[in-house]
Amino acid sequence: MSTSATPSSAGPSSAAPSSAASTCAALTLRDVDLRGVILRRAILSGVDLRDANLSDVDLSEADLAGARWNSRTSWPEERAAEIREASDEQSDGSFRVRGGASGERSPTHAPVG
Repeated sequence: MSTSATPSSAGPSSAAPSSAASTCAALTLRDVDLRGVILRRAILSGVDLRDANLSDVDLSEADLAGARWNSRTSWPEERAAEIREASDEQSDGSFRVRGGASGERSPTHAPVG
């Protein structure tokens, strides 16, 4: 089950830190429509995906550990339940996929299907 994305006041932006790890942590794909994009094996660890439309995105083998999302984030139907179960609700009502910060492997890193 996925929810539909709705626009928010914050638009997409990104920063260019020096290391790969800090690049992911600083990257935001907030309120971006990514339908049809292939993100297979993408490292999306720590990326802000709040309000993003990922409903028709290939996320197979993508690392989502530490990714942040909310109820308006649209996930591919075949991944939505798995991602929800692998996430913890934050005090602001958003969600964060477990893994990443503690060094544990994200449960959403394994191939689906």
